[in-house]
Amino acid sequence: FEIEKDCKKINNFSMKNKMDRVHKIFIHSLRMIEISKQMIQLISDNIDKDLSLIGMIRFNEIETLIESEQKELSSSNDNNKNVWMNKLRNKGKEMEAEAASDSMIMID
Repeated sequence: FEIEKDCKKINNFSMKNKMDRVHKIFIHSLRMIEISKQMIQLISDNIDKDLSLIGMIRFNEIETLIESEQKELSSSNDNNKNVWMNKLRNKGKEMEAEAASDSMIMID
């Protein structure tokens, strides 16, 4: 997955003490996870409807969530790379679990 690639990048930049790059990678990856979660939800909710999904992703909500996640991690004063990587991995697992539960709903 892309999440593991991003975790490797976070690891590399963290070792080089480039926390600004760690933060940028974290933000980008978390944004992609949250957008994917919304896309999965929109598709599963509207699979039987003949609706256009254009413009239905709530980017403002995603940005607010990402900013709060980053502030939370930054305020902890813990620049440990594992904190940032574990947060991404956990969010990725949540997304996979949601996708799996949505696909099970569609099958039944």
